[in-house]
Amino acid sequence: MTKFVMLLTALLSGLPCFAFDQPKVVVMEGLHDFAPHLRGAAEELKLNVEFHATHTAPHFTVNLAPKFDSIAAQVMYRKVTGRPEDSRLELREPASRRVLTAHEFRMGTDESSRRHAARQFVLKLRKELRLPSDMMMEVRE
Repeated sequence: MTKFVMLLTALLSGLPCFAFDQPKVVVMEGLHDFAPHLRGAAEELKLNVEFHATHTAPHFTVNLAPKFDSIAAQVMYRKVTGRPEDSRLELREPASRRVLTAHEFRMGTDESSRRHAARQFVLKLRKELRLPSDMMMEVRE
């Protein structure tokens, strides 16, 4: 009986080593109607991430902003490069506001282009957080 109790105690003492990871909390700032697309893409890719409008202690923040501060810079960029990207999704650390990853894209008027941009951003988010995935995918840009 004593050997059994000692074996059981030894086995149970190692249980905290197998604790599951808590989901990362991401606060969405200024995403408006883009938020459901991000949530849908994260669910589709089975990411261990929770998106909230507000939270007391988030791990990261996501915001949607224009790529350029002025219209003149945007017109010059489009003229020189020929690329029409005008929006930027950014993942930031809340304490330092440092940008960890960003995805630049053309904000379309249809839902499919927004879903595609959200999916590409979530793929970059998964790569930045180094989260395991069920599917092995390669992002080509």
